[in-house]
Amino acid sequence: MKKYILLFAVMAVSVAGRMVMKRYCDVHGDNNLYLYVVIPLAYNAMALWLYYTVDLLNARFRVMERLQNTFWGKGLHRLDALSFYIYITHYAFMDGPFAVMHLTGSTACNIAIFLLLTVAASYVLQLLSDRTMKILTKNGKDKS
Repeated sequence: MKKYILLFAVMAVSVAGRMVMKRYCDVHGDNNLYLYVVIPLAYNAMALWLYYTVDLLNARFRVMERLQNTFWGKGLHRLDALSFYIYITHYAFMDGPFAVMHLTGSTACNIAIFLLLTVAASYVLQLLSDRTMKILTKNGKDKS
């Protein structure tokens, strides 16, 4: 538990540091330190903390075993299968020509649109990937 508290503290300090540095860089224009050091450290600290939190909860309360055959467990399993594709596609809807985060005046509506488009694009990308792998695997077996 001491490791968890330490990891939480590191995550909290890194996120707070990110917010402070963002304000500083917005005023003084020094973006390299912020972009290439502060943001990666904060995101990695958050990712480690989130992973450890889920692992700790699962170990202590056996969450995944309890959810295995439930509606929520099946949903989590499906999201787990899509997680790599979600990682690949999500940024397209946050920034650039397909950004939807400022599409409407409602933050909740923007988030709902973002989630819907991200999951839909992830699903399509997974289908394309699976079909491509089938074709490649089939062609590779025929030539052997």
